[in-house]
Amino acid sequence: MHVMLIPRLMLLFDSKLTVIAVAGFFYAIFSLFDPGVDYGSLDMGTLSVTYIIMTQVLVGMGKATFTVVTGNPWIHFITLHVLSARIPFDTAMYAEIFAG
Repeated sequence: MHVMLIPRLMLLFDSKLTVIAVAGFFYAIFSLFDPGVDYGSLDMGTLSVTYIIMTQVLVGMGKATFTVVTGNPWIHFITLHVLSARIPFDTAMYAEIFAG
C-alpha cells in the first residue's frame, strides 16, 4: 500500500487529507476476511464490516500519514512496527517470516 498505492493517490488528488482517508479505507479492506469476521447473516455481516471500518480505517490513516508527510513509504514501518508497543508480537512474527 505504501509503496504502490499512496504515491499514485498523491498524483490523483491535490489534498493530502483525501489521500490519507482513501488509504485508510483501503487498509481496512485487508481486514474483511480476518478470523472472527462473520458473514453468516445480514446482521453479523453488517456488524463485522462496521467494526472493521470503526477500528481499521484510523489505523490505516495513521500509517498513511507517515508516508504522505515524509514521502518515504518505509517510515511507517520504522515508526509503527519498530518503536511501538507491539515489538514483542511483531518481532516474533518477523522472525517466523524470515526464518524459513
